[in-house]
Amino acid sequence: MSSQVRHWLVFGFILLVTFTVALVVAGNRQRYALSRAPSSFNPSPSGTKAVFVTLQKLGWQVERWQHPWTKLGSRTGVLVYTDFASEERFGGQGAAPPMSEEADAVEHWVSRGNTLLYYANPERHMWHSGSKLLDDLDIHLQTNVVETAGSADFWTLRRKAETFHEITPVRLTEGVHVVTLEQSPGFRVVVGAVVPLVAGGDETAHALWAPHGRGQVLLFSSTSLIDNEFLVAGDNLALLLDLLSEMPEGGAVFFDEYHHGYSSEFAMRDFLTLPVVKFAALQLALVAALVLYSQARRFGEPVPLVHETRRSVMEYAVALGDLYQRAETQLETLAYLYQHVRQELIDRQGLGSRATAAEIAARLGARPELRRAWEELANDCEQRLEARRLARRQFAQLARRIQEFRRQMQ
Repeated sequence: MSSQVRHWLVFGFILLVTFTVALVVAGNRQRYALSRAPSSFNPSPSGTKAVFVTLQKLGWQVERWQHPWTKLGSRTGVLVYTDFASEERFGGQGAAPPMSEEADAVEHWVSRGNTLLYYANPERHMWHSGSKLLDDLDIHLQTNVVETAGSADFWTLRRKAETFHEITPVRLTEGVHVVTLEQSPGFRVVVGAVVPLVAGGDETAHALWAPHGRGQVLLFSSTSLIDNEFLVAGDNLALLLDLLSEMPEGGAVFFDEYHHGYSSEFAMRDFLTLPVVKFAALQLALVAALVLYSQARRFGEPVPLVHETRRSVMEYAVALGDLYQRAETQLETLAYLYQHVRQELIDRQGLGSRATAAEIAARLGARPELRRAWEELANDCEQRLEARRLARRQFAQLARRIQEFRRQMQ
């Protein structure tokens, strides 16, 4: 196989790997378009990116919270938590429910005058994610046993809508007359001081208000109340804006993304699972494979090593002098040496290129010994060059005098 054919094969292999990676990335984006993750990063119908962008355009101070709840600290405002979907937990995204210490931290955070909007996921019965938080609030809920798994077609995201007109007329629901959400089982209150804001049939509720300390907690049976598909349905957006009106002055709306797997907390395990890190590792592996392949294969015919013969400067000078001597070029060499030193004096004294030896000597009047040496040297050289006769011994003497004069010029 010729080297050119091998080059084309390697080039084709690189193109194939690049095309495969592009297909994988494109496939991931296509699947993301069908994602049911209720995240503010998700533009699909089940995501909450629309409400995040809408609040930004309305002038609200919004922020994606990518830290544990224990780091809320002195921050004030409204925390929007949307319970993660099953695909986020088991699809490798890294979603996880709040820890016990996070529930305790947000309970104290709410009691200081802040608001928690907790949107449950109908797929996750019995409030698995918020059980510790509900215990801290002395609230016990029971979900209906109605199955809703068939209420949506995963591939087309066609979801059955459910509309509720039973809205409790309180300050938090001012101007809200109808609420539309994806069909969900709702829940019943077993124990707890809560007020139902959106009621359904069979004594079920889809929105509950629970005051706590100087703050409040709003519990919702479905994340669809604020997702991209149902946000503009009914008075869903109006209900959200009413709830945000209770936000403390100077506070912000925090969209929890930490529990959807988007963490700003540095951890080596999380860092290694980032898509960009995986892609970089793939590129490094590809480069390493190509380097190993190129080192193990010869791309072309063997090329013999060329050992250069190194000569010293003295050897070069002696050889060049011998060449001049054999060629009987004493006159040409003397003319070159004389004109070179003459041009150097002209440049130093700022004279014209046609300056005579006498004009150069006049400029050397400040150094009498240098002037005399130049007059003698110039006279002898010009006489020999005009006579066109120069023996080897005479050339050697004149060359030595030119060298000595150059040293005197320094």
